[in-house]
Amino acid sequence: MPAYDQLDFLLFSRPGSGDDLYDLYLDLGQRHYHLEHLDAEMEVMEDPLEGNLRRSRVNKLRLDFEKLGLLDWPYQKLDEVSARGDWPLIYNFVDDLDDEEYYCMGDLNDPSSLDKLHRLLEEHLGITFGLRG
Repeated sequence: MPAYDQLDFLLFSRPGSGDDLYDLYLDLGQRHYHLEHLDAEMEVMEDPLEGNLRRSRVNKLRLDFEKLGLLDWPYQKLDEVSARGDWPLIYNFVDDLDDEEYYCMGDLNDPSSLDKLHRLLEEHLGITFGLRG
């Protein structure tokens, strides 16, 4: 598996206060994020929140992902997944010849792993979204 400096894109989903959902798209290569608030029918509820990231912020994010051990968490590749839904974390890498997507439920040995990732993303982006466990 490629290293943290090759991590290119993450989709992180968190539940809202009801049947709603927050999807955070984090494009590390383009240094951009996009946050959508979706209702139960997966319709966008409000204007998406978007922003750009400094190169130094992206580098810090990658270092913090490594400290969190994100790439050590169990994952499945797209061809091993029966459905795209219900995966809180999806990511891929730069220059992945197979253009693989990796689907992850968090660290099975640490039930708070997704909450830690959530907190880390909120702190780095300066925004709050969704509920923590």
